[in-house]
Amino acid sequence: QGPPVSCTQNQNMPKRKEGPSSSPTPNSPLLKFGVLTDIQHAPVPDGLSFSGSPRYYRNALHSTSSISTLLTTRHSCPFSLNLGDTIDGKVNSIAQPALEVLTNVLDEMKNFQGQWHHVYGNHELYTSLTREIMSNVLNIPFKTEGSDLIAYHSLLKSPLPPSAPYRFIFLDAYDLTVLGRTGSKKSAAEIYLNKNPNYLKGDVNSPVGLLGDEVRFVAFNGGYGSTQLEFLKSELNECRIKGQKAFVCGHQPFHPGSTNPICLTLNYKTMLEVIEENSDVILATFSGHSHWPGHIESNGIHHIVFSAVLESEPGVDTYAVVNVYEDYMRIEGFGDEVNRVLKFGKETAAGAGNVKKR
Repeated sequence: QGPPVSCTQNQNMPKRKEGPSSSPTPNSPLLKFGVLTDIQHAPVPDGLSFSGSPRYYRNALHSTSSISTLLTTRHSCPFSLNLGDTIDGKVNSIAQPALEVLTNVLDEMKNFQGQWHHVYGNHELYTSLTREIMSNVLNIPFKTEGSDLIAYHSLLKSPLPPSAPYRFIFLDAYDLTVLGRTGSKKSAAEIYLNKNPNYLKGDVNSPVGLLGDEVRFVAFNGGYGSTQLEFLKSELNECRIKGQKAFVCGHQPFHPGSTNPICLTLNYKTMLEVIEENSDVILATFSGHSHWPGHIESNGIHHIVFSAVLESEPGVDTYAVVNVYEDYMRIEGFGDEVNRVLKFGKETAAGAGNVKKR
């Protein structure tokens, strides 16, 4: 069974349109950074997702180059987030090694003069890239758990004084997975076997016959192990003690109201429970994987899903610049990304679920 074309494969949605513009504010943000996701470059001809959306595999490299330049020359961002799926699983169909394809993308990302912070996604795992390689090339600080490497960590970003630093917590949605795992493979396989009858038939990425949020029990989604969940709780408690606010980042969406349920992690309910129990310190979650922009405010936390670089036509560069202020953040969307002004704390109904549909 080859890798899926998209986690949104069963949706029938029209081409999304640019979101409404927001008026700029005169004051400077406390913190500013760029975000892109799902570059999924491969030196192969353009194609379509299972839902019929065009995919521009080669152009994704050129777009990433342009975005990386703009994040410095136009936006002066000191750092940026890459939320995973930097290359596409289609590199398996060509002779060029996956590491070489990834290196080509990273070379273009050097146009950005700030610091990149990477997470990895399911598409890296379809290729010959091991977690050891990703640790070295993407500078992801993996932790060793038994025979497995798990990529969860945090870092602090200092805003303008006198505000406390913001803590960025990066999580590994493929802690529990059958993709490139040894220790966690058994437990992940048991989840698929118990929840998805297609798994036994070898169609590991098919949600056919599954209802509601059970469509998430497919092999291109992963889950969070107990040790990683305890790490998150500890980090959030430290934020509370030190008076810090947190952004939680990962490849897969955290809230069902921000995405199609087929893009959720296997145990998203457990993760979401931890997140919402800590709404006093978490400002937002950031993710990709869906390819389509989404947002919901839940218990005072903004869950934001960013658009894919891959599915924007040539000449359209899709990315975001996040401006953080004391009581709100302004997301400037470019290309197929959406502009948003999001107040911190519990919103009115106007801040509720908002998933762009195809």
